[in-house]
Amino acid sequence: MKHKSLFIVLMFVVTAIIIAVALFLRFGAFKRNFSGWFSTDAKNVETRDVKVEAFEDIDIDADIMALEIVRGDHYHLEYTIPDNIDADIEVSGDTLELTVKGKNIANIGNKWGKNNFKFIVYVPEDAVFGKLEGDIDAGSIDIANAVFEKIELKASAADIQLKGLTVGDSKLKADAGNIEIADSTFGDINIDTDAGNVEMNGVNAEDMIITTAMGNIELKKVIFKTGEMESDLGNIEVRGNFDSVKADCSMGAITIYPDDPDHSKIDADVSLGSINISGMQVSGKHYKN
Repeated sequence: MKHKSLFIVLMFVVTAIIIAVALFLRFGAFKRNFSGWFSTDAKNVETRDVKVEAFEDIDIDADIMALEIVRGDHYHLEYTIPDNIDADIEVSGDTLELTVKGKNIANIGNKWGKNNFKFIVYVPEDAVFGKLEGDIDAGSIDIANAVFEKIELKASAADIQLKGLTVGDSKLKADAGNIEIADSTFGDINIDTDAGNVEMNGVNAEDMIITTAMGNIELKKVIFKTGEMESDLGNIEVRGNFDSVKADCSMGAITIYPDDPDHSKIDADVSLGSINISGMQVSGKHYKN
């Protein structure tokens, strides 16, 4: 009994540390790095439309950006930024390079908003993509109905939304932000969040690795061969068709509903929480069939 009490106290201490780090990432780091984009030096918000040459790969390095990739009638970019933000747009070889940097850092103002940092990349219906690589400090990423050979995205404080994609092997990393994927097909996919939820609906993949420090993992109508799901603080839910899944949760609930229970291998561990397999509550902190 004494050991159990010590364990519970330890888990609460760990939880407090995770929450403190997550809050720092979401608010403290954001304020330090991105404040001042609407300082007194930013007098106007301008919208521009730039025609670019055809490209296959996309490479992004942005302090702040609300990115959308949509189908249009020709290659061009429409973007809106304050006049104290520098945007460098260039097609080098087959790569569209987007570099967006802030200057004159002071105090953040109440004009900050997604629409003031929007970059819409228009491509023809028959456009074929290669690699999408991006490092965005703050903002959002929204991509729909596209085919990529590979995606690698890293975001410090940004949400990532992907829908209707066909992609090869991919890596998604968010320090503070949610990742939502729907109606898409991947090769291997690796997702890591420090403070944010991971949601999938109607996603097919070869192998999945999903790790969250503070956030829920919610997978519905998924199909994969092998999966590894881990959450320090948050629930894990997996519903779909898979060969094997390993779920590890420090504090939270694990819920797994395999479409084919007789042929799906499940290995679930919870330190402080519960395990539910196909609607049946598991007695104890470990389940393996």
